[in-house]
Amino acid sequence: MANKNNKGNHGKSPRATNSKKENKAENHPEEEIAALDSILKNLSDLGLGSEAEIKPETSSFGTILNHLVNIVVILRKEISEIKQQKQEEQEIRNQLRKCEDDLDETKQRQLKGNLILSCQKPKPGIQSIIKTDEQLGSSSISAHCIELVKQKYNVEVPEVDIQACHRLPNGSVLLKIWQRGPTSAWNRLLAGIKTGGNKEFKLFINFQMTARRSSLIYEIRQLKKQGNLYKHGSDENGNIWIQTKESEPKKRLTQHYRQGDFHPTVTKDELLKLL
Repeated sequence: MANKNNKGNHGKSPRATNSKKENKAENHPEEEIAALDSILKNLSDLGLGSEAEIKPETSSFGTILNHLVNIVVILRKEISEIKQQKQEEQEIRNQLRKCEDDLDETKQRQLKGNLILSCQKPKPGIQSIIKTDEQLGSSSISAHCIELVKQKYNVEVPEVDIQACHRLPNGSVLLKIWQRGPTSAWNRLLAGIKTGGNKEFKLFINFQMTARRSSLIYEIRQLKKQGNLYKHGSDENGNIWIQTKESEPKKRLTQHYRQGDFHPTVTKDELLKLL
C-alpha cells in the first residue's frame, strides 16, 4: 500500500506541472511590471519617453509593452537620421578635400619652372658653394646661379631665359626659368636633374613645391632615412611618387585621375598606410 501511495504522489502529469508554473507566473505580474518600469526609467534618463507619459504601477503589462514598442520605433527613426547625417557629413568632407586638392594643384602649376638651389652648410673656414652678395661683388646672383647650374649639370642657361632669381630667407636661392620650349636649356636641365649630374659638386637643385607638398616630401625623406622606402622622387609638375620595394611598382602620392577615378594627394597617415 505504501508503494502505491508513493507512486500516486510522484505520478503527476507534465501538463499539471506546467499549469502550476503558468499559474505561478500569472500570480506574480509585479516582477515583470517592475522590470519594465526599470527599462522605462532608463529610457527616460536618455531622453526617450517620460515617466509622466505612463505610470507602470497603475498600467497593464500590454500598455507598457505597447509604449516600449513606440519607443523602439522612435529609436529606429533617430538612428536612421543619424546615419543619414553622418553620410552627408562625409560627403561634405570629401568635397572639401577635393577643393583643397584642386587649390593645391593650381598653386603647384604656378610654380612650374621654379628651381631651389641649396648646398650643405660649409665647415668653419671653408667657403660656401653659394656665395654671398659681398663675395659676388659686382656680379649678379643670376649670373652666379647660371655658373652653378653649368658646373652641376653641364647645361648653360641663357640669362634671357631667366624670369627671376633671388635669395630666400633660409640661404637658398630661387631660380625661375620661363623659357621651357622643346629645344630650350630647361629641357636639357631636366634630363640632367633626373640623372643626378656631377655628384662630386655638392649643389642641390630641387623643383619648388607648395607648402603641402614640401611637407609630404619631408615625411618621405624621413622614411627613406629609416630604411622604409626603396626610392622616391618628384618632377617639374609637382608630382611625387614612392617605391616601397624594388619589386613593387611606383605609387603616385599627389592628386591624379586613374581610370576615371579621382585620387587625392595623400596625408601623412595615408602615406604610412602605404608602407
